[in-house]
Amino acid sequence: MPTTLSRNIIRLRLAVLTFLHFLVDFYVGVRIPLIEPTLTEHLGVTIGAVMLIIGMGTLMVHGTQPLYGAIFPRGGSPWILAACPIIAAIVCMMGLVDSYSLMALLFGVSGLAIGVLHPEGMTLAYDFERESGV
Repeated sequence: MPTTLSRNIIRLRLAVLTFLHFLVDFYVGVRIPLIEPTLTEHLGVTIGAVMLIIGMGTLMVHGTQPLYGAIFPRGGSPWILAACPIIAAIVCMMGLVDSYSLMALLFGVSGLAIGVLHPEGMTLAYDFERESGV
């Protein structure tokens, strides 16, 4: 049976994990409404080109999660959880980009980071549950 201190540590770790999940999902939600006017006006591309980047980003976020879950070690990697929100925030640099190709790359890398966090977070939450004896 875990002690009160160990339960508090587990709760703190879960709170940090929840906050990281919020940040990464925030980037997913903010990317789509911000990218359309940025790309069409700033880069002078069509709506079709914008939808291509949005579709690629969605595939990177949601389509790769099962692959990450299968590839990464079952014990999880804390450094991945720390790096994912920072890498996902790379999409915030889209206003500084003058190239459609570089914009697609930023959007893809951001999507990959967001996709990696979800299986890693699930593994960590499962480990917390086992440690707490719930």
